Amino acid sequence: MQPLQPRGLRPQPDPIFAAIDEHREASRAYDAASKAAWARRRNGGDDLGYGAECDALVATIDRVIDTAPSTRGGLKTLSDYLAEAENGGIGVRINQRLQAEGHVFEINPDPDLTMADRFFGSSVAFFIARRAAEIDRG
Repeated sequence: MQPLQPRGLRPQPDPIFAAIDEHREASRAYDAASKAAWARRRNGGDDLGYGAECDALVATIDRVIDTAPSTRGGLKTLSDYLAEAENGGIGVRINQRLQAEGHVFEINPDPDLTMADRFFGSSVAFFIARRAAEIDRG
């Protein structure tokens, strides 16, 4: 049996899903623009011309970091998304922000880990644990 919801109130979707979707889209646009720019460069062009896509990607990285998941499902999705190798840029930014707060993380020497996990795995794990605590506090 579903718990009763007061009339007119519906659970709001977790905002982290939209932030992740925006980042995925910006990543695709950046990758496409970057490949096209480097193809132009190989053909003698000198203007790489993908600054707008780069700026949009950085903005969505910040949005993913700044958007607090409101559900455990959103937190799991965020954790899984950050674990994807292609999202090292988010790990770098999380690490930069946590270092600015005074946190220091060791580099994991395990050679079987990806470079992103070796350098940013601890800071990303700390970030996820902090978000989990925020959900628990409600």
